[in-house]
Amino acid sequence: MFGEDIKREIEVFTQHFFDKNPFACKAKQGELTKNHIARYLKNILYSIEFTPIHLKAASSRSRELGLNNIAQFMDDKYIEEFGHDKWVKSDLSKLGVNSEIQNNNELTQGMVELMKFVESLVYGETLYYIAYITFVEYFTVLAAPELLDCIENKCEIPRSSLTVVANHGELDKIHIEDDLKAIAKFVDSPEKSSEFIKVIRKTAELVYLHFSECAELA
Repeated sequence: MFGEDIKREIEVFTQHFFDKNPFACKAKQGELTKNHIARYLKNILYSIEFTPIHLKAASSRSRELGLNNIAQFMDDKYIEEFGHDKWVKSDLSKLGVNSEIQNNNELTQGMVELMKFVESLVYGETLYYIAYITFVEYFTVLAAPELLDCIENKCEIPRSSLTVVANHGELDKIHIEDDLKAIAKFVDSPEKSSEFIKVIRKTAELVYLHFSECAELA
């Protein structure tokens, strides 16, 4: 099944992330500071604030294209994802950090480019926005437990300051099943499968870059 191929693709990426990415390596070595985590969370907030906008746009665009089933998928996601910005704002407050982005240097280039890429999907062929969603949700499910353990136990930053990661790590276990059902239903040709994989890999590339940049801040 193509959905299993997608899962394997993300699983291989996640292993590479923990083996090689500077952010993951610093987490395992106990070298992430509050400033690293604050930058990480601010970038999460930046992306989460786009989520309802992107989902609404993807729903509208899907209906324009006559893809009403995909539009309904986006509408359901909107309900699931609404209000999650409150988690990350609370996390930043616990760290004593203002949730407002003071300057563009607080954003990673990887995250800025990722949001531009997502925008091209939601205003284009919206099927492939599901590829981005699937990557982010399954990667979160796979990576959150080890990442949170390292940050808490080795970096001595309590996981209570990362509820946005912990909560998504749990909720996305359910959401990924919906994503896989959508893939089975909507990705119905070799051409669509090929493009879906391309979007998964481009998303992975930008996510990897984003995390690498989060590790640069001392």
